[in-house]
Amino acid sequence: MAKSATDLVKEAKQNIENLTPEQVQQELKNGNATLIDIRESEELQQNGKYPDLCMHRGA
Repeated sequence: MAKSATDLVKEAKQNIENLTPEQVQQELKNGNATLIDIRESEELQQNGKYPDLCMHRGA
């Protein structure tokens, strides 16, 4: 039997680790993470880009 979209999302969420901003900063500092900004271009123009990001969406 095929899995439903809800089942797939629920399964995927079990493999996600949520980090605090401080934890993200430490992971980036240690070279253990790559942070990708997936905001829309309008949001980037309105709120600015993060200087430490390796990649921005659409870049």
